Amino acid sequence: MAESLRSTVQLLKTFDGTSSKLDSFINQIDTFYARYYTNDQSQQEYVLLAIKSKIIGEAEDFILTRPDLISWDQIKIALQQKFSDPITRCNLQQQLIFLVRNKNEPCLDYIQRLKSINTQINTKICTEVQNLEARNILIKQNELTATQNLLANISKKKKTS
Repeated sequence: MAESLRSTVQLLKTFDGTSSKLDSFINQIDTFYARYYTNDQSQQEYVLLAIKSKIIGEAEDFILTRPDLISWDQIKIALQQKFSDPITRCNLQQQLIFLVRNKNEPCLDYIQRLKSINTQINTKICTEVQNLEARNILIKQNELTATQNLLANISKKKKTS
């Protein structure tokens, strides 16, 4: 288990305070924490040190000023309060629903914008929704909305071209 733990730590991505990357970082660390945080005191210490080592830059500066943060749950809440993206999942879903391809916008640029919003929503779903079945349903609904938007915008541009 120890070798597996060390190998996994090396694969974890870092978080530097960029709001758009916080939800992905938290999802990754939640999975890591659930798998490796055991009753073994030394492993608990290692897991928390490993998590803290993945917090860099502005986020690390913030965490260093907070010695009161001694658990992953406390660190996670503090990071969310300080660095979370102010755009809610509901706002992103509205953006997705009403996203239109701009006049003379290349199709690939429009698709990239669509994919970006779709990814942001799915990441927020994974962070906010704990029930796996509900999470999967919401992600499928989001994918359907994105597909409908794509079809509506691509076919509309074809007709006017």
